[in-house]
Amino acid sequence: MPVPMDTQDASALATCFEICMSTSQYRADIDGLRAIAVIGVILFHANLGFTGGYVGVDVFFVISGYLISRIIVREVREGRFSLQDFWVRRIRRIIPAAATVVLATFLAGAFVLEPSSLRELGKSGIAYSLMVANVFFWRSSGYFSESAELQPLLHTWSLSVEEQFYVVLPIALAFILRRKSRWTFCIMAAIAMASFTLNVSQLSGHPSAVFYLLPFRAWELLAGTLLALGSDRIKLSGSTNELLAICGIGAIVIPMLYYTGATPFPGLAAVFPVGGAVLFIASNMSKATYTGQLVSQKPFVAIGLISYSLYLWHWPLLVLSRHIFAEQTLYNTCAALVLTMILSYLSWRYIETPFRTSQRLRVPSTAFRFGATTTVVVGGIASIFWISSGLPNRFDESTRTIITDISWTGNEYAKEGASISPIGKRVGDSANSRHDFVLWGDSHGMSVAALIDKLAKERGLRGNALLSSGCPPVTGLWKPLKGPTRQATTLAINKSRFDWIIDSGVKHVILVARWKAMIDGLRDTEVDERTGRVQTYSMVVDDPEMIPSAEVSRKALTLQLTKMIERFADNGVKVWLVHQTPVSTRARVARDFYLTRRFPTLNPEGFRLDTSKSEYLENRAAILNLLTALRSENLQCIDPLPFVFEGEAQLRLYGERAYYRDEDHLTRAGAEVFLSPMYGAILDEIGKSD
Repeated sequence: MPVPMDTQDASALATCFEICMSTSQYRADIDGLRAIAVIGVILFHANLGFTGGYVGVDVFFVISGYLISRIIVREVREGRFSLQDFWVRRIRRIIPAAATVVLATFLAGAFVLEPSSLRELGKSGIAYSLMVANVFFWRSSGYFSESAELQPLLHTWSLSVEEQFYVVLPIALAFILRRKSRWTFCIMAAIAMASFTLNVSQLSGHPSAVFYLLPFRAWELLAGTLLALGSDRIKLSGSTNELLAICGIGAIVIPMLYYTGATPFPGLAAVFPVGGAVLFIASNMSKATYTGQLVSQKPFVAIGLISYSLYLWHWPLLVLSRHIFAEQTLYNTCAALVLTMILSYLSWRYIETPFRTSQRLRVPSTAFRFGATTTVVVGGIASIFWISSGLPNRFDESTRTIITDISWTGNEYAKEGASISPIGKRVGDSANSRHDFVLWGDSHGMSVAALIDKLAKERGLRGNALLSSGCPPVTGLWKPLKGPTRQATTLAINKSRFDWIIDSGVKHVILVARWKAMIDGLRDTEVDERTGRVQTYSMVVDDPEMIPSAEVSRKALTLQLTKMIERFADNGVKVWLVHQTPVSTRARVARDFYLTRRFPTLNPEGFRLDTSKSEYLENRAAILNLLTALRSENLQCIDPLPFVFEGEAQLRLYGERAYYRDEDHLTRAGAEVFLSPMYGAILDEIGKSD
């Protein structure tokens, strides 16, 4: 996060407004570097071509580490460093603008967001107020995930990283400078190297933690610290500086253009933007290079000076736009960016600058009271959003019904291991009553569980749901790209479920899953927009030495599914294998349908019909051939396709309610509209067999 120096005086460097700076210490090239960093981040978030623009945050980290450490080093050496004064400056610099943006986001969110999103906004707001937003987002979502794109305060993770750094660094650096001055550089270098080693070594196993948490990111900030500590020793020739400046900018801009969301990051890939920032700053220390002069031009400086506000405002505005418009167009994006520029300038001019130069906030007691009050206000409002579950009473009953389709996943039917989640009920049954059937599946099974529960009750049948999102209902299989612990967890869950089915004496098992993804990845719907790459983390294997591929996963699924069906046959259990539900090409069907009802003027309906039947038949050919080739007297395969299309040439996504939650999961309304006849027929056959 860009952190301008606190010793700035008034001076006109931009044609459009007054700029606060120190004429003796101010470096326009650093503001120019900030400008490049923030432009990259914004264009990346706006999907306007800079597929690796997220590395701008790493550049911010280096700049922050450099500027903050330079202040600490200078004041310690002059014998006037005070932790209290340091934190007072941080309060004046960081909190006013950030709190303004967060509170404005709360206000807009209360009007725009549906309850589940407002509740999540409240939770992230609490995390921000406690300086642990990075921990919250580490626990809840990945930076490049679809859910992350709908979190208005996602960008505050980097604020929390820096705030945590500001708590630790001044204490450690001041202590070392006073006690082991000669060894300061070496000690800080050792800490930076330890952080970097953790970063690289843990990236593959714990990518989200490495991305969000300070121990793995500290080396980037400490790179700036080391630069500040060693700046007095850097003596290079003019030509060398010119070359280093060009290399530095290149090491930042090239990753912005060529990195993608699929690039393992931070890890070794972060060395280039971090090293580039260090090279650029170092090469311009004694005298501005030609490259430094180029990025010191007024347009770059103007953007750099308001870069903090630009960073704060751009993300909530882009996200709120996604919560208003079902279709994201270039017009919508540009409108959000124009509004970002306007609000950022106003924020810099009327919030950042006045608070930073405020004499009242220079008094420590006043500054700390201001910080505490702001924290309480932000945390209090956020808590209301969270505790109230997103203020659902803002909406009328019919709208609340539509909204439930956005967040309902069937999770109430999901359990771990063989824990029982009863569905259906016989008149007068007891806990020891015999089960008529078991519904075993992944998230696709969860999406039809409510329908099967209802139909079973109507028929007086008693069942049990064994459901876990992302867990294939086949013994002997797992998804290795889900993480290193997936194998043991999946194998244990499915073994316990199979054993429970056999021990319970149940004679009917309904298998529901996203079968196609097991052998083909998420090729049919979930292609990374920035890279064009197919997501493959749903592909299965049955051997630790296997690398998932269409052929490998097809063989693994065929072998293990055949074995399981044979074992069921040996125990007199009939298997009703339900083929995968047809998929849409639209990622957020239920949310987009809600937007057409909530903001009809801005969202004219136009996506009711989607995937063509012929196209889906072609896409599912491989998995259809695999499943229909299975042979067993106790196996019956059921295809939902004719029930879903019902003779129509295209998939219907909604009627009075949304029929799909996302591209492949049905809502309760969709399951009932499309699949009631199919599951009703299955349960009728089960009932006859009793």
